[in-house]
Amino acid sequence: MFPKTTLSITDKPSVLLILEIATPQRIHFNIKASSFRIDWGDEVIDTNDSHNYIRAGKYSVKIFSDKLLQLKCTECNCIEAYVHGCRHLQRLECDHNPMDILSVSECNNLMILGCACCRIASLELKNLSSLRWLNCSSNILTKLHLSGLYNLIILDAGNNMLEEMDIEGCDSIVSVNIENNEFSASQLTEIFDRLVANPPESNAYIFFAGNPGDSCCNTSVLEVKNWKVGQISEAVAIFEKDQEKDQSLHSDLFLESLGKESIVRLVVSIKEATKVSIYSSADSVLYVWTPSDTSTSKSSSRTFVPSGEKTVKEIFIFAENLKNLVIEDVPCIDIDIQSPTLEALKLNQTQLKRLDLSGTPALQLLYCFATPLKSLDLSVCKTLNMATCSNGQLKTLKVAGLDNMQYLDCSGNKLGNLDLTGCSHLRTINISRNNFSKLDISDCIELHFLHCDYNCFSDFESLFRQLPMRDDDIRVFNEKNNEIYLGSISFLGNPATKNADRDILTERFWHESELTDGI
Repeated sequence: MFPKTTLSITDKPSVLLILEIATPQRIHFNIKASSFRIDWGDEVIDTNDSHNYIRAGKYSVKIFSDKLLQLKCTECNCIEAYVHGCRHLQRLECDHNPMDILSVSECNNLMILGCACCRIASLELKNLSSLRWLNCSSNILTKLHLSGLYNLIILDAGNNMLEEMDIEGCDSIVSVNIENNEFSASQLTEIFDRLVANPPESNAYIFFAGNPGDSCCNTSVLEVKNWKVGQISEAVAIFEKDQEKDQSLHSDLFLESLGKESIVRLVVSIKEATKVSIYSSADSVLYVWTPSDTSTSKSSSRTFVPSGEKTVKEIFIFAENLKNLVIEDVPCIDIDIQSPTLEALKLNQTQLKRLDLSGTPALQLLYCFATPLKSLDLSVCKTLNMATCSNGQLKTLKVAGLDNMQYLDCSGNKLGNLDLTGCSHLRTINISRNNFSKLDISDCIELHFLHCDYNCFSDFESLFRQLPMRDDDIRVFNEKNNEIYLGSISFLGNPATKNADRDILTERFWHESELTDGI
């Protein structure tokens, strides 16, 4: 959380930096975002990424941004940095500052974190599962917990005061620098034991010279696990070589992905050999299946084999002008989508238990069939036109205010209530096979088809009398009796079906349909 401030602006800053300016100087930031403005803490608020301080003092700099992708605030006399809730942020560099506090939270897409040459004594890295590259060298850290960072590729934690480090679960790591710390022989051996066996790159190096136990630790396990012992000069050479690889995630291709406007993070749970297939439509797309396995095809698939009883894999998609995304029959347990251009999303037969669509403001079509979701908020998708979320476990569905939506199929769930306020353009509603006993459709003035079979309606009079009597050119034709109606309704399998007052339907020019399984 941010410290309390007296900022008069009502919206919340995504970044708070405390600068300690000793002499008049100009401060430069490097910001990549859709838009931003900065409160420099001296009564100046603008959209420039540099500022001239004419007086010495301590300043609270607040950055307000939309879709912040990159922030570089090196050598700016920052003593505290708070970065909170930047869901699009992929790269954060705050090296070479007299900083003793760095707080980063709810930045689920952060991939590069540089905080070298500061005064940081404690670094919290929880919930940063996308992190690929961490440089926290030349600080005063005594502990470093990396568990859960299963996508981390490169770690530079040299020149600290480390006595404890948890690296278990970092299965993607290929370069570890812990030189010039305080590790004993037994502590180094424990780190070696926890390194992943057979790392994803053939040349995986660990650097640990300059520790009290470097000469008497047990390095035999490193050879067994296919790790090499290196010197820091070799690390520089390896890094430069990796940058020349076109298909290396931590090289040019990785840096290229930072500029993509759409980011999708997909987590799959593998219990047996499983083929994962993804289709997308975009101007350019980059699939990152593993740290060393990428693809740029519109349709891409890989077969994963679990390494134990169950294996969790994280897949990333970076795209420019992403329009369509299809993920079907995939054991997907979590997904994060940040795409300002995505128009159609298909997520059928997955294992998703949550789906946050707040990052898809342009979404028009949603297919979400046979998923274990219990709640779904569609009201954040203001441009949504058609939604199918049938045959699931939904107990809560939010669609209020979606005046662009024309088609809604939420049949085969566990819904008992549905707020259709503001859904004035809905033409088709299917709520069959749920737990409804009442439904307010008074705002649905353009309704043509209503299917509410196999629910709990004990009386239909209120529902029937809400059926709209429009004065337009659209009619429903019934082939059986060659008659034309304003709309069609089906309501089989309800307690009130047998004794429903069908005369009301006749009065309102609506037809009773026998269609019960969809539109």
